[in-house]
Amino acid sequence: VLSLVQESDFVFQRGPYSNLNEAKTFKRLLLEKVKQEGGKYFFPQKVKKNLFSKKISQIADFIHEFGFENKASLSKEQRVCFIEGFYFLLMLQLVATQNPSSFSFTCKDAVDHGMVRSFLFYLGVMMLVELKSITFKEIKGMWSQMLSSSILIRERMTSPQTYENCLQAAEFFQGIGLKLQGDNKLKNKYFKSLSLILGVDCKKISLGKRA
Repeated sequence: VLSLVQESDFVFQRGPYSNLNEAKTFKRLLLEKVKQEGGKYFFPQKVKKNLFSKKISQIADFIHEFGFENKASLSKEQRVCFIEGFYFLLMLQLVATQNPSSFSFTCKDAVDHGMVRSFLFYLGVMMLVELKSITFKEIKGMWSQMLSSSILIRERMTSPQTYENCLQAAEFFQGIGLKLQGDNKLKNKYFKSLSLILGVDCKKISLGKRA
């Protein structure tokens, strides 16, 4: 079991973090919060040593390079997408190295963040690892699943800010995938760097056959 913060001023880049435009400072704070002892993030001891020694720094650098071309300044929307991309690769790295027989994403009552996180993980593997485009049928199906729990159980939409972040992250993932498809040299560098972070050949990671 591990826990990632889904709702906070930092995750939403609001309040005291709304003008945290300097990328270097933003990345430092992100890593500090994730590694903070007794903080809101939780990681099992057996994964901390490898993850905290260098992996999370590599993940942050990877997102900065391939998502934002190492820009010195990032807008609020870009920082939100940065965090979502960081979360995705962090979870993918753990799944790749721990090789669980199954895993799931959940939250307090499994109607908001759990569904969104599942959607973004699926989308991330599809767009950032498989480099595949997504069809309207797939979007419609995933959107229905993502929103159905909160509507049927709570009779409301999912958390508005979380939903907005999800839309921004989906567009961000798509942008990276499209950029890679048109540049073989960049694509090779991307896959080499990603495989080093994951500890496995990322080209072997697949969602399997989709209906």
